[in-house]
Amino acid sequence: ANSGAFLTHAWVQTQFAYQSTLGNVVCLVYDPMASRDGVLRLKAWRLSDRFMRFYKKGSFGSAAFDLEKVSTKNMLEEVPIKFHNSSLVSAFLAELQLQDEIDVSKNVEISRLDLSDDQPQLIDRSLDYLMTDIDEFLKEQAKYAYYLRNLVRSNSQQVETLRKKKNTLEPAALYEQFAGVLGNEPNRLDSKMLLREMDGLLESIQLIAAESVIKQSAVGSIQAETDD
Repeated sequence: ANSGAFLTHAWVQTQFAYQSTLGNVVCLVYDPMASRDGVLRLKAWRLSDRFMRFYKKGSFGSAAFDLEKVSTKNMLEEVPIKFHNSSLVSAFLAELQLQDEIDVSKNVEISRLDLSDDQPQLIDRSLDYLMTDIDEFLKEQAKYAYYLRNLVRSNSQQVETLRKKKNTLEPAALYEQFAGVLGNEPNRLDSKMLLREMDGLLESIQLIAAESVIKQSAVGSIQAETDD
């Protein structure tokens, strides 16, 4: 899956069930297309403790998000992954360190720094995902704006009263009163998940672009050494 593209209702429900039952459970997300150039794209994710408490209550309105202080930044936790080399790989790396200085013109494999078309394709794919998410997010926002306009028209006096009480009531008491006024508020979890997915896609695009710049710089340096 692309970075962030795994975040769906089905995944959240499944991950919540596993973490509630087994505790220390993570979801490994592997991006095969981004790994084709030799860089392993593997991350481990889990739902944060804050989001677990929030999701268990089953209320996904805007007031519930504010009360529990749940945002796109703290919905998920990334668990660091550590890779360990086998004994053969460790011995090979040690042998390389003992060798004489590498002759750039003979021993460097430029193919490992191949500036192929894979990276532009990865960026294009990520941008396609991003544009789709933006369209879906705008639809969700339009639905919510329509709901708020109707709410203000039908409950204008109650909404104004709650605005005045906002700084005087405890968060729990304010939430209860807001919940009564908001009534059948649309599910806001969809919008939060879309925002979190867009964050992941933007991080992926930045990472791919940075790697491309590094490769171009490395190839330029090697070519300069070879010409000399």
